[in-house]
Amino acid sequence: MTEDEAAEWMKQQVEERGHLNQEYAIRHLIGFDDERLVYLDKERNRCLGKKVLAAFRKKTPNVVYERANKIWRQRKDRDKPGRQQ
Repeated sequence: MTEDEAAEWMKQQVEERGHLNQEYAIRHLIGFDDERLVYLDKERNRCLGKKVLAAFRKKTPNVVYERANKIWRQRKDRDKPGRQQ
């Protein structure tokens, strides 16, 4: 799976489910055993690849990230400007 394909999968999940949990995305993409998709940071936390996230941002201009719940979802009228809520 390429970074772009991973981003497209993430976009589809948001569209179909209404949201995408970060941990769910990581668990799915780690199955491809590709450090471009999921990698371990300095603290040994699993993280989505930077190119995956960049492609996802380009594909989903109306999606926001809720930091407290660690989910991506469609933007709502009450949301503040910016990607993170």
